[in-house]
Amino acid sequence: MQRVLAERVISISELAKNAGTIVREAQDRPVAVIEKNQIKASLVSAELFETMLVRLGDFNQGSG
Repeated sequence: MQRVLAERVISISELAKNAGTIVREAQDRPVAVIEKNQIKASLVSAELFETMLVRLGDFNQGSG
């Protein structure tokens, strides 16, 4: 069983129908996209994504 770390879960078909709305919503909170009851993607804001990459880089530098 997958662990859902998003506040909202939507289907791929819902994303296709409402892409603009869902992307705007992802600016405020993570959105998980599912297909066949499995999480296929997580949508987050560009700002959060960049922060995650920086923190991951910091983590990787500390372990080397």
